[in-house]
Amino acid sequence: MSSLLEKFFAVVRCEEEEAVEEPEVAAEEEEAAEEISDPKEAVAEECGNQPANAPLREALDACTARVEGGADETCVEEFFKFQKAVDQCTAAKLFNYLK
Repeated sequence: MSSLLEKFFAVVRCEEEEAVEEPEVAAEEEEAAEEISDPKEAVAEECGNQPANAPLREALDACTARVEGGADETCVEEFFKFQKAVDQCTAAKLFNYLK
């Protein structure tokens, strides 16, 4: 079958090259990866703890407590309201961290 295909199509074969790994570069990349951190998480945590978002957090926590206590409801509305407020606050502050 392969000889039939070789009659109609050009077959190109190559030799495999040995991969040469430079340990110094790999170590530098690991150090750079460790130094890089996403500021969004810290800014979002800060925004979630702001007094302006406290009523939304309290409503979410109260709903969560009711659900854990056996209430037949979901906290989707409370979660999305809180998350929207946190996201808006985070978006306003996050661009200050860009280089």
